[in-house]
Formats: sequence, structure tokens, C-alpha cells
Amino acid sequence: MNNSELVQEFKEKYLVLAKKHGLPSFEELNTEFLLEDFIQFKGYVPQLVLRAVRNILVDHFYQWVNFLHNFVFPNQQSLIYMSEHNYLTEEDKAHIETIINRLMLVNRYNIKLDIDKNEEKDALFIKEKYAEWLQWKSELIVITDKLEDFWKKKN
Repeated sequence: MNNSELVQEFKEKYLVLAKKHGLPSFEELNTEFLLEDFIQFKGYVPQLVLRAVRNILVDHFYQWVNFLHNFVFPNQQSLIYMSEHNYLTEEDKAHIETIINRLMLVNRYNIKLDIDKNEEKDALFIKEKYAEWLQWKSELIVITDKLEDFWKKKN
């Protein structure tokens, strides 16, 4: 199977499950979390489609944890992260910690769902976390805007 056939098969399987569980559209999730790229990179269609989608969401969230963590606990040998860390206020850092805590709760709950293997819980997770992600994005934009402003001031 070529990549477009893999994506189409994954999409068809997801659509059946999305209809059954009232999930966001494939296009909505793909726009936010690059589902097609995941399938093309893997080179196969997972048997447990909702589990795969859940893990794609969590991988995305965990990338944000890693990024944000650098502003609260920067590598002291990184001029970039130390400069940004020093630019952010204590209030900014406290807010970042709150976001990290929220995303880590999602990550740890995901581990529990990996053990449980329950389609209904996977569907509920996708539905809830997608809706939450749409809200979290605005918080992340505030942080990234602030960091961008820092670098603009330095130029």
C-alpha cells in the first residue's frame, strides 16, 4: 500500500468510529495533530485506531510539556532558554507550571488508558482533550507571543 492508500484506510476506519462515538471529524483532528503524517511515517494502519489517535494527541501535548519546561527549569548552559527564563515574570512561570501540570495529568491518564484498553474511554478522551486543546491553544499563544516579543526587542 502506498501512503495515500494507508491514510485513506485509516480515515475510513476513524470515520466509522467517529460516527459511533460522536468524535471530532478526521479533518479537525488532522489539522491540529497531523494524523496523516503519523500514518505515513508509521507506514501502516494501526488495528486500534482510537488508541492510536489518543496517543497522537498525547505525543503532541507532551511536546508542549518539554518546550514549556525549559522556561521554568532552563538548562543553565543554554543562553536561549536562560534569556527567555529571565524575561518571563514569576506570574508567567507560575502559569506555565499550571499548564505543565494539566498536560502531565493528561499524559499520566493516557498511560492508565493504555493499560485499560477500552474503546469507550479512548473515544471520551479524544472528544474531551480535543475540546480542551482548542481552549489551551489561546494560553499557549500568549506565552509564545511574549517570547516572540522578547526576541523582537533584542533585534
